[in-house]
Amino acid sequence: MMQYALAFDTPQAQLNNPLAQRRALVHLFDRAAARAKRRILLARLMGRSTKLQELQSQSKRAKGQVLGVRIVFLDEIIGSEGRSHDFDNQFWPLREENRDRWVNIAQVMRRKKGLPPVQLIHTDSGYFVRDGHHRISVARALGQAAIEAEVVSYSGL
Repeated sequence: MMQYALAFDTPQAQLNNPLAQRRALVHLFDRAAARAKRRILLARLMGRSTKLQELQSQSKRAKGQVLGVRIVFLDEIIGSEGRSHDFDNQFWPLREENRDRWVNIAQVMRRKKGLPPVQLIHTDSGYFVRDGHHRISVARALGQAAIEAEVVSYSGL
């Protein structure tokens, strides 16, 4: 996986400037969104899909076992409980309308401010995101390998 660094060509002094940091994060979003578009084009040429898997609504009715907060590798997160149209299967952003929210979350993550853990559903096939899609996308763009998650397990899904 290619890692994107915030400071790609931005001197450290500029990153201390909030406006320069926001511009760098907008650029990071643009690069991540462009990567999603390239992946979609390549996948279509190869007869594949980059669509994020959608968890069926059974999880909303079923009672799961709370596993608590743990660290989950981003590569183990395979789908979404309701936002599969906003991100590809690697959580690269697909919609420009999400830019401001994505950048705002990136700013908070860069400042090391406490964001709550993402909420994941663990099934027999992998992890699905209930809440925290943008945080996962930003974490991937910033080169993180894992993220803190509150996990509920549903067997049989």
